[in-house]
Amino acid sequence: MGHSVAHWEGDTLVIETTNLKPYPYMTRMATSSAAHVVERMHMEERNAANGQKAKFLVNELTVTDPKVYTEPVRITAALQLRPDLSLIEYTCTDTLWDDYLMQRGLTLPDLDALPGGAQE
Repeated sequence: MGHSVAHWEGDTLVIETTNLKPYPYMTRMATSSAAHVVERMHMEERNAANGQKAKFLVNELTVTDPKVYTEPVRITAALQLRPDLSLIEYTCTDTLWDDYLMQRGLTLPDLDALPGGAQE
């Protein structure tokens, strides 16, 4: 969905993404060409829904986009490690979102045309 560069900070994988494709970025959030996304992923142990200890992959995502948001947007998600489950293949293509919009007769607004922000 953009240009991503990653590095490790101890046990945390840090991914920085710029040059995003016009929104949505993962959570259908509006973003402009000024968007910068930082994801911090790490494993941690915590109690699962059944009360037993389990491992979770935690993704702390921060979206900074001065043309759209007045402050950084932070989202945290945790996925429980489940080695007993089979993964199904999923392909994220450039056309999925475009097809969705076209089927519904929708178009995206030009967020870079908004006044203010760092790009002016």
